[in-house]
Amino acid sequence: MVSEALSCGVPVLCGDVCDNTLIVGENTGNPIFNPFDVTDMKEKIEHFCTLDESQLQAIGKANRERALYLFSSDKHVNEYLQLM
Repeated sequence: MVSEALSCGVPVLCGDVCDNTLIVGENTGNPIFNPFDVTDMKEKIEHFCTLDESQLQAIGKANRERALYLFSSDKHVNEYLQLM
């Protein structure tokens, strides 16, 4: 669901599990919490709730741009060809 949120251009609030941090990226404005730390989770949710509309739109726009880069078929074809 993280990749779908990026593709839709919306902010993401997620736990640092699986590849979420790699997909969302660090320092992107998207709160990523430690899923084993209730305090961290609470703080990240509270911070997320304080973001104003312009901050949320900026994060969403950056997420959409990141999705276009990460999930581009051209990017994957080129990386595959370089691998060969």
